[in-house]
Amino acid sequence: MNDLLKNTLVEFLDYLQEGLIVIDENKNIQYINKYARQLLGIESTGEILSVDEIKNNYLYSLINADIHGELKEEITIDDDIFLARVFKINNHKVIHFQDITPFELYKQAKKDFVSNVSHELKTPITVLKGVIETIENEDDLQLVRTFLSKAKKRINQMDSLINDLLILAKIESKEDKIQKNHINLYSMVQQVFEDLQHIANEKGIKLENQIDRDFSIFVDEKNLIFY
Repeated sequence: MNDLLKNTLVEFLDYLQEGLIVIDENKNIQYINKYARQLLGIESTGEILSVDEIKNNYLYSLINADIHGELKEEITIDDDIFLARVFKINNHKVIHFQDITPFELYKQAKKDFVSNVSHELKTPITVLKGVIETIENEDDLQLVRTFLSKAKKRINQMDSLINDLLILAKIESKEDKIQKNHINLYSMVQQVFEDLQHIANEKGIKLENQIDRDFSIFVDEKNLIFY
């Protein structure tokens, strides 16, 4: 590697927002990039530094660990969480560490969100159960409608929570995979009609499925229903 290419590579490593340290077999720092130097508060400017310059206990223990191949560990630096990797290359240890604090905060927020949604779903389900038990043997039509109105509000609440979960699942997926299949459109529409039949009856509307029974479409059914 010529000097120009070497200097270009070293300068590039200083632009990284990730730490990189190279330790020789005598436990001297042969290289430390700008990000790692600033993060660890290393002010010494010598070309070769002692590992004693590193005051972070987590990182120091990784440097002194006896490894063969690769070691991966989560460490804490100034209350932030970093994923550190240590590689053994040509009798040198190469330490690379990356700030994963935002990712860890996201994981905790997701955990809290799912926990809260699970708790919130219990309330409308309990109410719906009570409504069904109440109207099961109720003859007063006005009272039944009152309870059904309450049930509808709880269903809307559950629908909103479930949509939030679906959005989270979609964000989490690495890619929005499309899986197309031949779907019988008549059967799909008929199912929708069956779900809406009670509303249609109340409003005096007649639902009529005029789609050919053998007509099919080639679509991703999951996304079709979702949208």
